[in-house]
Amino acid sequence: MKKYLLIVLLVGFWSCEENKITKQNEDEDTVVVLDTIRFYQLTNIFRNQCYQCHSEEGFSFYGLNLDSYENVMTGSENGPVAIPFQPLESLLYVKCTPEFLENPDLISGGDRMPQNNESFFNDNPEKLQLIYDWIMGGCLE
Repeated sequence: MKKYLLIVLLVGFWSCEENKITKQNEDEDTVVVLDTIRFYQLTNIFRNQCYQCHSEEGFSFYGLNLDSYENVMTGSENGPVAIPFQPLESLLYVKCTPEFLENPDLISGGDRMPQNNESFFNDNPEKLQLIYDWIMGGCLE
């Protein structure tokens, strides 16, 4: 009985650890553990803020559809929008940041997103952080 209990505990511990990402901070000797973010955790943000312009039923500006993992990873007619492990190089993140308004030429110009609600991520920084964490974690499906 004890043997089975130990196995169950180890499997439970292993499955919890599988949902974490460890990142070594290059400047310090610290390790940061992030929860693993999966694409499905972003779909409500995209549905509510982006689909009107970036979905197969919407206008699909620049050929960018955010309505599926495959479409996001395909990117737009201008190239990738989510570069795994590189949120600061990913249009999906950068065009939503407040800094984008200060320097729109930094990446590609254009408008801050979401275009119809530019203050959305100012009012909901946790949602912008979720996009950042998803990209930093490797853009997992």
